[in-house]
Amino acid sequence: MKDMVDTLREAVRLREETVRLLLRHLPARGDCPSPVAGTTLYRRDASEHVANCVYRPQVILIAQGWKSAIVAGQKMTYGAGQFMLTGLDMPAQARTVKVSPGKPFFSIMVSLNKGILDQLFIETENSQNVAGNPSALGVADADT
Repeated sequence: MKDMVDTLREAVRLREETVRLLLRHLPARGDCPSPVAGTTLYRRDASEHVANCVYRPQVILIAQGWKSAIVAGQKMTYGAGQFMLTGLDMPAQARTVKVSPGKPFFSIMVSLNKGILDQLFIETENSQNVAGNPSALGVADADT
């Protein structure tokens, strides 16, 4: 039990540190390509209207706030401390929710190649998937 509590505390500490770093690098709303190839940082200061988009093979880690998406007819809501893996180009509708200027939404998106994504799905326990296709889309809790 103590190990689980320590792990949860460490996860919260890491998420809080990530938010502090993102606040420094994203002082205002927007999208910011990172110097790390294939990585983009996102900040939103208010809940948004639904936007049509395409999810590409990627990992999206939510550092703070919540996101709601409809992909393949399935509604998925995920938030701080969770990540979404997408393995195919898929049309989607997405929006940030429960966001305010005092507590902005922050996420980090990392583009992936299919081989890496397949390995992450194999290693991820307790993930949700869409339409029984584990290589298409999944949401899971991030660990330390």
